[in-house]
Amino acid sequence: MSKESTDNVSLETKKTVFDSNASLMKRASLLERIESLRRLQTDPTGSKAGVKLSTLMEEYNQLMKEYLLHQYGPRADPYKRLPLELFVGIVALATRIGYGPNIDKFLVLTLISHSWKMAILSTTSLWSNIWISTRIGDSNAKIQTALVLSRSSPLTLHIDSNRAWQQAEPIIYPHCARVTSLRIAKSRPKDNQDEVFSRLGPFIHLNSVNFDDLYRIEASTAVIRFIESNTSIKRVTGLLLTRELLHSEARRVIASVYSPMRPSAVLPYVETMPILESFTLLDPWPIGDGYHFGDGTKYTPKVPLIWRTYVDFGKLSIPVLNLAANSLVKLVLHICICDARPLFMTLCNLSVLYELHLYLEIGGAHRSNTETISLAPCTARVLLLHLEDSSIRPLAQQRAKPQEWYDSFVNDVSSIFTRIQRLSFSAFVPTDILLSIIQSGLGESIETLIVDSVHFQSLGSVQVPSNLQALAICHGDGENLLNLRSETVKTLRVQSSGSATRQFIRSDQWPALISLEVVVPSYTLDLSRGQFRNLRTLRLIRLYVTSDSKPAMTRFCRDLVLNIHTVPCLEALALDEAPEWDILFILLERYNFRTEVGSTRIADLHIPGVPSWLILPLNQLCEGKFADRPSNRELSWVGNIGAILDTSM
Repeated sequence: MSKESTDNVSLETKKTVFDSNASLMKRASLLERIESLRRLQTDPTGSKAGVKLSTLMEEYNQLMKEYLLHQYGPRADPYKRLPLELFVGIVALATRIGYGPNIDKFLVLTLISHSWKMAILSTTSLWSNIWISTRIGDSNAKIQTALVLSRSSPLTLHIDSNRAWQQAEPIIYPHCARVTSLRIAKSRPKDNQDEVFSRLGPFIHLNSVNFDDLYRIEASTAVIRFIESNTSIKRVTGLLLTRELLHSEARRVIASVYSPMRPSAVLPYVETMPILESFTLLDPWPIGDGYHFGDGTKYTPKVPLIWRTYVDFGKLSIPVLNLAANSLVKLVLHICICDARPLFMTLCNLSVLYELHLYLEIGGAHRSNTETISLAPCTARVLLLHLEDSSIRPLAQQRAKPQEWYDSFVNDVSSIFTRIQRLSFSAFVPTDILLSIIQSGLGESIETLIVDSVHFQSLGSVQVPSNLQALAICHGDGENLLNLRSETVKTLRVQSSGSATRQFIRSDQWPALISLEVVVPSYTLDLSRGQFRNLRTLRLIRLYVTSDSKPAMTRFCRDLVLNIHTVPCLEALALDEAPEWDILFILLERYNFRTEVGSTRIADLHIPGVPSWLILPLNQLCEGKFADRPSNRELSWVGNIGAILDTSM
């Protein structure tokens, strides 16, 4: 690059910086003049102030518009800026409802512009997922619309009701050859979907069938007959296993299954399920110490298992884990054990395990295993630990474990799970074990810590891991959390059932905090005491109040108006209930039109139930522009209800 071109670049850079600084100084000067003129409006001699005030506001808005254009560039239509595939994907995600698209929202989006209309109507993939349900109003008309606009593309049907399928069957029948995927669900637990399967088809190109696991569907005779009759099916997921399914040819296309049967009865058939990926055991069975099959049977398959997820709600047989050691990615265990050492040794052999949920009930005879054994580190990065001593149960008062057992457990956990990045504790983990695990060598790698502790009394004494980035704490009344602090935590979530939050959130404890989420039964924050003072890094506040939320949100916004200096750099505000609209407008006007150096504006506002006539002025305020304040009636509850119930609109 020549010296002349280098000089030109440097001059252009200086000019851009100079223009930005000049714009900032001019906006600050205009804000001061606007504020002084507003004071004159209360003076009877200032009758001409109103005309000049509107002129200054327009000038300020124009400067702000130029600044936003310089800062973020022109706000082009996303249809024009994004590739069509990405634009269509965003539309599909934004309008999704349940397991299928929301056709009503699709049609509303076609009103935005001609280009949006043509893109949405001409993209067949948006219309190829059809939800057949009695919960959708005017469903037959919407199904016909989707069938027409999907043209000849493959269809995915979502059916959750026998009655809905009876109504839609005459409409769908001419298009059966296009159906390549089915999702079958129950709208109620007692529904029987056998009649649906007796009426389905024929689907000559059907590839996959997914059974929703909210209310599990059993592999009945009708279901098996449907799978076997549609020979094009290559994959079935979510079925509840039965003996009839094990003895049928349909088992060869099972990829995911829930089993209430003993593993010794199922495993001989596993090698005849070539695509099985997920196997979930639902019901417990008696197994003594927890390491054998219920009837003592031992089984070694002839082919390796390809399981990605294993969930056991009974008492685990460790040989089952060994069979899938090379492919298991997620493991959820609900088991009763006496000695955790064999379980940990098995976990170390799972070579690709990423996520582990341990729900352990400590029962049976004492087995204090103090022997030191060198164990290989587990590969898991995500760990959820739920530890429950059977001594807390009324029928087992005499089974309390000796301290040696807990010491051995803590040592094993600390030595095995050295790669954990996300650690969660349930409410039933004893306090001393929780503190010991966190303060051990395990804490060095933890980036996210979640503590669901409704009864911990000494959590404040814990030393926060040095690399911790996110912390979530659920605690009850009387918690002493004043000593908890971290210089690295950027995301903090606190859920309290009492007033401890008032003392818990202090600026000197969280100097790097960026995002704060508070869930409380009533509004307990006290911004006037300066608890947020000096938190210049805080950018996002989320507030959820479980009772009397609207008055609570109104008081919170009022406190922010009176104590703006406590959170000077706030950029986003999320409330689970809308406050009184007038205080929200006052907050945005006071916060977004400040002249202090380094001050920011609330640019992102997340509030439910915003009336349509308030969206434009709120958007203008979030952009840092002056907006005409709606009338008091438009801001009032009475005016809102009146507009909603107006049938002429």
